Amino acid sequence: MKKRITAFSATFVIVVITVTNTLGWDVKEHRLLADSVYHATLREYATPLGDTAFAVGDNSAGPVLPCPQWDNLSFGRLCARHAADDFAPARFQKPGRTILQQLQNLTPDAIAAGWQAALHRALDTGSVPDGDNLQQLDAPNVVCGYLLHHLMALRLAGHSESLELTEQQTLLAALHWEAVALGYLADAFSSGHLLVPRFGPLAGLQKRNHVEAHNHFRHEGVYVINSRGDVWQTFGDRLMHWYAPTYRAVFEASRCSLIEVLLVFHQTGGYPIPGQLQAWLDSNAPDVHPDTLVSSWLSTRNGADYYEVLRMPALLLIPMPIAATWSLRTADQDEHGIRRRHHYPQLSDAGLHDPDLTAGESEFLYDSASVPAWLIPPPLSSDLPVPTDSLIRKDPNWASVRWIQDRHAPPSYKGVLLHVGGQLTIQSGKVRSGSLLGIGYGIWDDLILFKNVSASALIMPSVHEPRRLLLVTSLGGGLGMSIGRLKALRVDGGLAVGLRSDYGEVAPVLSVGVDSRVWPLYFTNAGITVRFKYQWFYFDELLHGPSLELILH
Repeated sequence: MKKRITAFSATFVIVVITVTNTLGWDVKEHRLLADSVYHATLREYATPLGDTAFAVGDNSAGPVLPCPQWDNLSFGRLCARHAADDFAPARFQKPGRTILQQLQNLTPDAIAAGWQAALHRALDTGSVPDGDNLQQLDAPNVVCGYLLHHLMALRLAGHSESLELTEQQTLLAALHWEAVALGYLADAFSSGHLLVPRFGPLAGLQKRNHVEAHNHFRHEGVYVINSRGDVWQTFGDRLMHWYAPTYRAVFEASRCSLIEVLLVFHQTGGYPIPGQLQAWLDSNAPDVHPDTLVSSWLSTRNGADYYEVLRMPALLLIPMPIAATWSLRTADQDEHGIRRRHHYPQLSDAGLHDPDLTAGESEFLYDSASVPAWLIPPPLSSDLPVPTDSLIRKDPNWASVRWIQDRHAPPSYKGVLLHVGGQLTIQSGKVRSGSLLGIGYGIWDDLILFKNVSASALIMPSVHEPRRLLLVTSLGGGLGMSIGRLKALRVDGGLAVGLRSDYGEVAPVLSVGVDSRVWPLYFTNAGITVRFKYQWFYFDELLHGPSLELILH
């Protein structure tokens, strides 16, 4: 047996691929974005004291925020450290769910429990002495993750007089939670975090496929709409500064979020609201008194209420994937004199989408129950709705726009593979049947001329011969080809170990076969490949025969 194990260890090569966690905006981008937002916002809404500090509130009595804020950690570095685990499920939007639907998972009890944790932390540490203790609150998705941590920042900023802390300590504690919140907010704009089914039933087994799906959408981009009616194509990590519309959108949302914290601090602390902050307030909530607005933000509600009822400005800027929109030409003009377009999502309900959409395009529409009423175009939601064909054919201000893209990333062959199937063996003219079950690891999808390069270890029991139990280890790959549903002609080589047989201890094994194209499992990132092969086991007496495998990858 020792000889068998030694041979097995020597011939079965396990390739370990280290995957760097750079699934959302990478750490550098998180830091640069958060620091840029912090400095740009405070320079406009606070008083700079040279290049290293800001006075907030009243120039003579307000707290001073140094830079860096926490033991040599800047706002951006703290944000980046909290955002380092980009692959956590809480860093992803839930595919097929609107902002409203995702926020419905944030309950008042979760917000109340989060506040107790944030309050305890602030009183225990006196703001944040360093960034080593990276405590975060549990969240079901990235939208909830942002709002939950942002609400903690708002509450701390609004309790500057009721806590046994100085105003500076309280505001620093609020900024700590806001730094965490902005990490989630930035990830909510990353294309790699929008269409990856991170919550699927096979999510725990398909980590590598999630990585590959993320990388696919990072470069492919995703068409998105926010609740303010803007549509653009967003991209993923390392591309934030490359594509201006993506950067502007995430920067504006992050800046808006930090302004909300400053507004709460000024209003609850009794400081006069600066002119620039008042202008922002007039633009985003023109008919609401600041006291009413701030008190509603500090109340404990279901997460969806902050979006649907209160319409918190930063929440309205978070994007969600879109397949088709109604585009309204407004009276506003840009710097080129071109009318701004305001978009509404087309919905799956009858009378709320373009009748000319194909079945495939209609598949990805949200329904009316999943969006606030104010996201439905007024002509279609009135008591006497306008027929959609009349709207787009007779009113020159309205148009139907389709944003066509593949919603499913092609499954990768990399990572853990699960093999299951059956096999026939022929020995001295006798045919015996059996099964096979095993595990493998996909090393490459494409390597020059090779496809689906992988290693595997399979257990092959025989139905008719109880004493025959083979452990087969192999390494192989396919030669690129595309004929109908066939993807590759495959060759594998390795060793077979007779664990419970009379065939000898170790024998070389060779197999030749074909791999099918991949059948995607659309509810997750996984796929299935069918493999047919003929194999030869060179024991003392030749054993050979065909096998059919289903490979989940």
